Amino acid sequence: EKIKTIGDAYMAAGGIPDKNRTNPVEVVMAALEIQDYMKRLKNREENIWDLRIGIHTGAVIAGVVGHRKVSYDIWGDTVNTASRMESSSEAGKINISEQTYELVKDFFICEYRGKMPVKYKGEIDMYFVKGIRPELSVNLKNIPNKRFLLQLQMLRFHDLEDVIHEKLENELPHNLFFHDLKHTMEVVTHVELIGRAENISDEEQLILKTAALLHDLGYIDDFENHEQRSTELARDILPAFNYSSAQVNQICKLVLSTKYPFKPGNHLEKMLIDADLSYLGRSDYTSN
Repeated sequence: EKIKTIGDAYMAAGGIPDKNRTNPVEVVMAALEIQDYMKRLKNREENIWDLRIGIHTGAVIAGVVGHRKVSYDIWGDTVNTASRMESSSEAGKINISEQTYELVKDFFICEYRGKMPVKYKGEIDMYFVKGIRPELSVNLKNIPNKRFLLQLQMLRFHDLEDVIHEKLENELPHNLFFHDLKHTMEVVTHVELIGRAENISDEEQLILKTAALLHDLGYIDDFENHEQRSTELARDILPAFNYSSAQVNQICKLVLSTKYPFKPGNHLEKMLIDADLSYLGRSDYTSN
């Protein structure tokens, strides 16, 4: 009952996402919140102008310009295309490019509206964002529900993977011949396969995969007590990816369950331990 706006839904889910890890879904959500604010503003005042919004997704060049008056700016084809999406939008509407549409179509209802010629890129398909998909909204009120926020969190898992990949690749001691990036990704793959076979929920799958991804991270700087060190690193890293304190606690408990001798206390802990030891029953055991 307290969730009445899109912003309320984000705060209920743990706050606004880290600005350095914004994905297209979050950008469209920000656009919807701007739209929602303008509608509420117009209900109070009659002579309020409308906004047209355009969104495109891609790489940009960013930097600081100026000496006396310093400002931060971005440049590139992505910026130019986003500008064309805005200029070809309509007042009170959100216009997105096909590239953005492909990344957000599972979250939002989008209406195809034709093509737009863009310099050096030819014609680009455009879509109006109509709102959040009914199955992902609270009482069909264009407010994200728990299922929406969980799907968004599962998208952020891929960003987390990139960060952990880089840390394992660059910071693990060179004398570790088994507990490396390859082993970690094998455990992530196997917990997902086991989780699907056991028909666990989407949130349990996310928790389990995250624990698998982080379970050996502590080897970066602690060989003897790497499980405990992994949990310390998890508590530092995961809040930036909008994991709740309850989720972080559950992940840390899973990581600690991989410490020998094994004493799993629940089904998820058993699954993580099985995935961690899956190499023992494989034909490529001798090469691991």
